[in-house]
Amino acid sequence: MIPRLAPVLFGQPSLEKLERDAVAAARRSGAALWYVRRDLSNVWQYSAGTTPVTSVGQPVGFLFDQNYPEVLLGPEFLPDPGFDDPSRWAFTQPGSGSVSVSGGSLFLNSVDGSFAEARPFPTISAVVGKTYRIEIEITAVSGGGLRVDMGGVVGNSTTSVGTRVIYVSPISTAGLTLVRGGGASSATVNRISVRAVSGAPAWQSTAANRPTVARITAGAYGLLFDGADLLFTSAPAILPGGELGFSGSIGAVGNLAPMGANADVNSADSLGFKFRSTGQVWGRAGLYDATTGATYAAQEIATWSVRSVGSLSRLYKNGVLAGESAASNGFTGTGAGRLEIGRSDTEPVPNGSLIAVAWACAAELPDPDRRAIERFGARLAGAPYSG
Repeated sequence: MIPRLAPVLFGQPSLEKLERDAVAAARRSGAALWYVRRDLSNVWQYSAGTTPVTSVGQPVGFLFDQNYPEVLLGPEFLPDPGFDDPSRWAFTQPGSGSVSVSGGSLFLNSVDGSFAEARPFPTISAVVGKTYRIEIEITAVSGGGLRVDMGGVVGNSTTSVGTRVIYVSPISTAGLTLVRGGGASSATVNRISVRAVSGAPAWQSTAANRPTVARITAGAYGLLFDGADLLFTSAPAILPGGELGFSGSIGAVGNLAPMGANADVNSADSLGFKFRSTGQVWGRAGLYDATTGATYAAQEIATWSVRSVGSLSRLYKNGVLAGESAASNGFTGTGAGRLEIGRSDTEPVPNGSLIAVAWACAAELPDPDRRAIERFGARLAGAPYSG
């Protein structure tokens, strides 16, 4: 039998071959890798991973890390997910009302609006850098409802009955807490399950902040970020509290500056890029402010990546080294952050920013793996590439 060869374009490997190489490179190096598949099979409209995206213009609330293109769940995080053993729960009682577990349910009632909480006992610490899938079944709720906090991430209050799925990326080791939603509140919960998810999926639970799917080339999709749109991830953004010595890599391909100002692919705790209104691209992979710059033009589709090794950061544009410099010691916080795709801190992406591929790695990304990911992203987005 004559072996079937992969198609090529003007002597170049096919997009399918480049995609396989990129995913293999990400897996080898432990990088998280996000992009919209050409058949839209890895994007969903809601953060619970429900309602598939079927066409351009629809919102994206959940996107798989292509290292793990399905939800693979770890073991149950909680010792008593069905509320069968009151001794497995600790409570903060409100001034008026009560919190208790009995008969397979959690009952939380704050008559006077003071704090009412339930926590697993003994406390189980969350792991920074993981994503957790929380599934909660609420059978009764009133007033301010119920809030689920975990890993230093404060949840949104739920004021309706039914089963809800929440994804959380911890920014601290704080465990799970069920809290009255606000003011006078009551809730009955029949079950809550917490399980770690493999990889680093990206999600957005606030409807107004979801990006939408758009065409970036005739055969490929991208994510269109408008205003405050962003996707959360659990890609590790370990920061040494302002100390030098971190190694990490991050990159993105697309039309990141359609208005020539303020397009960001960055973490709330400083990992990533910061595209400033001056037209400078500042590499910030792992350290606060690696002052390596390269200019960009409005409407330019390009491949950007930053690699930090210890105190040295290198910025690449379209596969070519644009410059390098020592990182400054400007970060004042401590601990770890999570990577966010779409904005930096409170600075929004301008209308129309289009991202085809994004990636992040908490270690040095070897040049062969970096180039494999960049080549795929450049071909997908129609960007020039010389690496």
